[in-house]
Amino acid sequence: MRHAKLVLALWLGIIPLPATAQGVDFCTEAWVVRNMIFDRLGHCFSSAAGQALFDNSDCTGSGPTPPPDLAETVALIRDGETFVGCQINTAQPPSAAMWEVRNRFAQFIDLPAPDHIGGYACWGYRGPAFNLHAGTSPQSPVVGTAQTGQSVVTTYFGSPNGWVFGDIVTGPAGDVVTTGWFTGVDISGANCDQVAG
Repeated sequence: MRHAKLVLALWLGIIPLPATAQGVDFCTEAWVVRNMIFDRLGHCFSSAAGQALFDNSDCTGSGPTPPPDLAETVALIRDGETFVGCQINTAQPPSAAMWEVRNRFAQFIDLPAPDHIGGYACWGYRGPAFNLHAGTSPQSPVVGTAQTGQSVVTTYFGSPNGWVFGDIVTGPAGDVVTTGWFTGVDISGANCDQVAG
């Protein structure tokens, strides 16, 4: 598993969570995730950044219409980009951060919508261990396991079917242990040493 330094400035939840746990700004993550969705739908990219990040060899056309579940995710991402006022220069080659986001999410069947407002952290999770998955289905591959005492950070909107995408970390400003989708896990204040967000 890739370990990344979690940079979070939190003081008992008064300071909001950053846009992403990995330290990548919201606009970069949102643009890459949204375009990963379109890449998987067969979109043919014309921009320098899009052509470098995504393989056009199997594309089928421009502007495919996402099915309803993906359309909702795309709409959430676009709303956030509009709210924040994102401007990504796609005429330039992809930045290192763009590659980082693409590589981070490549293993996931279902892609999460980054939350432009903030996030939520359960520091010192007290519940039983639970698995994280590559998708929003219990049949999807397990990509990691969260243990009692670790912390759960999510900076993404949940899926309509109740799944949550998040990072499992060693604690505030700690290392990311694993990342993925989970469901049916109580990360409320009653089940955490502290909560933030």
